[in-house]
Amino acid sequence: MTCISTLILCAVTVLLIVFPITVSTNVGSKPVLPTGSVDGYLTFDQTNEYLRNAHSLYLPETSSPPFSIGKSRSGRTINAVCLGKCDDTNAPGVLFTGLHHAREPISLMTLVYTLHHISLMSYYNDPETQALLSSRQLWFIPLVNPDGYVDNLEKSAANRNRRKNTLPGCSNVKRNGVDLNRNYETCWAGDTLCEQDQFGQDCGNNPNPCAEDYRGSAMFSEPETKAIRDFVGQHPNIKAALNYHSYGENLFWPYSCVKKKKSETEAQANLFKSIANELTLLNSYKASNVYDALHYNAAGDATDWMFDKHGIIAFTPEVGPNDQEAKANGRSRNYDLQDAYGFWPPIDRIPVHSNKSVSANIHLAWLSGPCYKVSAVQMKVVKGSDPSGQGLTTQITISLKIKNIGLKASGEKAFLQVFEEGILRLPSQTFKDRVKIGGRNVILAEVMYKVRSENHMKTTLIISDPENSECSAFLINHKSSSISDTKHLLLESDLCNYHHESKILPSGDNKNSSNAKTKIPSDSDSKPQSKTINDAGFNYSLLPYISGGAAVVCFVCFIFFKCKNVGEDKYSRISEDQIELGELSDVSTEPAFRDYEEDG
Repeated sequence: MTCISTLILCAVTVLLIVFPITVSTNVGSKPVLPTGSVDGYLTFDQTNEYLRNAHSLYLPETSSPPFSIGKSRSGRTINAVCLGKCDDTNAPGVLFTGLHHAREPISLMTLVYTLHHISLMSYYNDPETQALLSSRQLWFIPLVNPDGYVDNLEKSAANRNRRKNTLPGCSNVKRNGVDLNRNYETCWAGDTLCEQDQFGQDCGNNPNPCAEDYRGSAMFSEPETKAIRDFVGQHPNIKAALNYHSYGENLFWPYSCVKKKKSETEAQANLFKSIANELTLLNSYKASNVYDALHYNAAGDATDWMFDKHGIIAFTPEVGPNDQEAKANGRSRNYDLQDAYGFWPPIDRIPVHSNKSVSANIHLAWLSGPCYKVSAVQMKVVKGSDPSGQGLTTQITISLKIKNIGLKASGEKAFLQVFEEGILRLPSQTFKDRVKIGGRNVILAEVMYKVRSENHMKTTLIISDPENSECSAFLINHKSSSISDTKHLLLESDLCNYHHESKILPSGDNKNSSNAKTKIPSDSDSKPQSKTINDAGFNYSLLPYISGGAAVVCFVCFIFFKCKNVGEDKYSRISEDQIELGELSDVSTEPAFRDYEEDG
């Protein structure tokens, strides 16, 4: 084997190993969930480092770098990070905040776990996560009160009970600070429900600088709340928000201020109940208005302000242990021990309570846009013959009920269609009416199509809403006359493309109902639609294995040719013709072949 051939084989081997590793690195490293250095909780610096990694290492193509939305009173940066369609000002947005109150770090960890889950699912090319990041805008501000949090972490575990920021003004330094969740505009001056406490009159907040719920010298007096105010004002596409607190496993909706609660309409209350029901099905929290449940009011609250001034469907989740767990592990000896456990759950309970809200957080991101639910009012299955010879012997007629439980109305060009094993059975039919938010209206439609077998489990109803980058798939079970929950798809999927047009008419419109029954195309006119759908793109994560195998083949071939003459005298007799033709090479000066370690 010549020296040139040897070099070529070596070069090919190296390229086959290095190239796919480089490609797979470019699509993001495998996410690592950080463990905080203070009893499992991330410090201020560790949190910001994780936010940088979430962008640069884990989601380089589908996130923004963390950026400052403002500074704390002590000059610490308050960072925000975006996942998804971060440059699209029309994309439905959702906001998650944590640590308004400095002694509630489980709120921070909940958001970190949500970020990690999305990063991990994206790394594994989960289709629904890819669809989420291509259609929604998710904002995370996990550390609203950095000064108070840093102050807590500098103390012993028994003394980490600061709730407020660190604004001076009280003779007792431990009681310094403003309660940031009483510093927002709505009801800042106080509520109509008042009581007397050790610091004077408390009307949902307190004017006394030493009180736990001191509201500050003016609304938005604190740089931390100003940062949230300005950020929300710059992002009018935010439709929903969760302002995380702890503890109790509760989900509270506005208004916490009693005098504003009286102005709430029935439609608004029903919308909050509808969204709360969607979330609590996933995290098992108790949902209610805080005053109705606890007879507790809060004036100057972030959630009230977001809804009151910006129309954002905002909630206050109380993450962490429920009261029973906190009391049991605080040994019920006194209130402080219960709070010490409730606000700072031990390290082995951090994953339990943080993970419990991940699915609800992701579902709220879906709910920030249109989110469709479909049910079958009636399904008729009729077996028959197929004159066309395509084997379509079963005719299906379904009366559908379509509603939108999300917070953005359907687009004007939303449509549905039906596939059987990826083959189009019902061409696209455009919605006659827009589907309003929160399930406020229902679209009734009748569809008719033919399939090969009524028992077939691979018939899929697609609702595509291009205006909102939304595409949902529902499995139809003809045997049980049922339709599954939604699965979200990338709008770019072939299943979501438009195929012809036929208006959907309400099933009760007998006069024109036949127009809704789309003819099954014949062989001559159905070829463009009857292709098999294949959404699978090339999986770059397989490249290291494919190329590694090819590299091994190259190496084996090299060894074979290299060693086939082993045992022969290196200086054995050769002919003059060989010398003249240049076929002799002195291998005594060639370096030994070096194999490269494979990665993966």
